[in-house]
Amino acid sequence: MHDRPKDEIRGCAMRWETRRKVAPWVAAVAVVALALPGPALANGPPIQSETAFTTGLNGAAVRSFARVMRRSGEGGEMTAFVVPVVVPYEAIDNRLVLGLGLPLLTKTLRMSDGTERSSGFGIGDLMLFGKVNLFHHDEHQETFRVAGKLGLTFPTGATRIADGTGRLPRPLQRGTGTVNPSVLLVATKLWRRFGLNADVGYTAYPEWGGVDRGDVLNYDVAASFRVLPWVFRSFPDHQLNIMLELNGAWQGSTYANDVEDPSSGGHILFVSPGLQYIYDTVLVEASFQVPVPGATSLAGDQLTPDWTALAGVRWLID
Repeated sequence: MHDRPKDEIRGCAMRWETRRKVAPWVAAVAVVALALPGPALANGPPIQSETAFTTGLNGAAVRSFARVMRRSGEGGEMTAFVVPVVVPYEAIDNRLVLGLGLPLLTKTLRMSDGTERSSGFGIGDLMLFGKVNLFHHDEHQETFRVAGKLGLTFPTGATRIADGTGRLPRPLQRGTGTVNPSVLLVATKLWRRFGLNADVGYTAYPEWGGVDRGDVLNYDVAASFRVLPWVFRSFPDHQLNIMLELNGAWQGSTYANDVEDPSSGGHILFVSPGLQYIYDTVLVEASFQVPVPGATSLAGDQLTPDWTALAGVRWLID
């Protein structure tokens, strides 16, 4: 039977954050999250999830933010710090957006015996993506859109990082070591001061080095409300939005040399309140995630999520 180091087994929970929040975050938030509709429907895009809009870029945009993620358990505590840079480009007006995203990150695992292991700060896996408008229907002060997105993550992040005690376990490496395809379907409804977004996506992780990591099915529902201004007197105008999102993911078990890792796989669900400020071509936002009580079920000896904090900015380039 294949035996794995205890810190690697406990660190398997890191895969959740690496996939859900490092590579797939590029898939989940990067694809034209900057799109802003017209004055009558002005409302911001979701912070933690996806929008179906493929319009409003007028060329290109840049998004970056800082995200801190904390997980803990009897085995210790894990902290991940991620600073991604995302650049979407509107290739076909109102129809197609292409882009790329590259995260800078570090991951640290502090074991219950005081041992600490860290990946150090460096680049993660590169994501290329495309999002296409599949359907839209506009009426007076409301619109409904559906879009599809394809993504492909390339193994640019390091997978052979070592410290004084040897090579780090896979969950602490900055890269996955594989080319990972993803697909996502998203719908957006905007009416007056309200917005509603829902998406479902799937990311595949091929076998590499004798390890078959579980694929991920993620889903999100995000509601938004424009607090200010109550009525637009001019455009652009200072705008404040409040957000409430549900962000979930299910991951399959990991197999090493055809042996199932008992400390891998399961389901996670977060509730994510957030705030957004928009003026002209600049958007500033912040969000805080906590797990929904009773809705997280992880197999075996995994670290459970405590919280995630995010703060960032988006800028439309004229």
